[in-house]
Amino acid sequence: MADNTARKIDVNTHLSHHNKKQPQIIVKAHVAFSMFEKMLVSLVTVLAVGLSILLLNAQITLTNNEHTVQNLQRETTILTNKNIDAKQTIGELTKASRLSSLAKKDNLTFHENKIRTVR
Repeated sequence: MADNTARKIDVNTHLSHHNKKQPQIIVKAHVAFSMFEKMLVSLVTVLAVGLSILLLNAQITLTNNEHTVQNLQRETTILTNKNIDAKQTIGELTKASRLSSLAKKDNLTFHENKIRTVR
């Protein structure tokens, strides 16, 4: 009766069982940029900024040119309308009926066949 009824645990198997499941710790080391990589990133950044400035400049120039074209078209339209009005006025002033009435007003005779139109 000297035996103990409690279980006997094998300590060695218990410790080896815990060692197998223990996760491995992975240490991530920070890798520094090399001088080439720093220069490459700087160059790409400078190119991106330069191209964006160039694009903005081109857009501003294009907008200014469009305004200039619109102003010239407006001025051309105004001058064309003035020319049309002047031609209409010339046509009204040189009508045969108007010339005939002016001639009768001053007691003159108007002969249509003796009028030469120079253009």
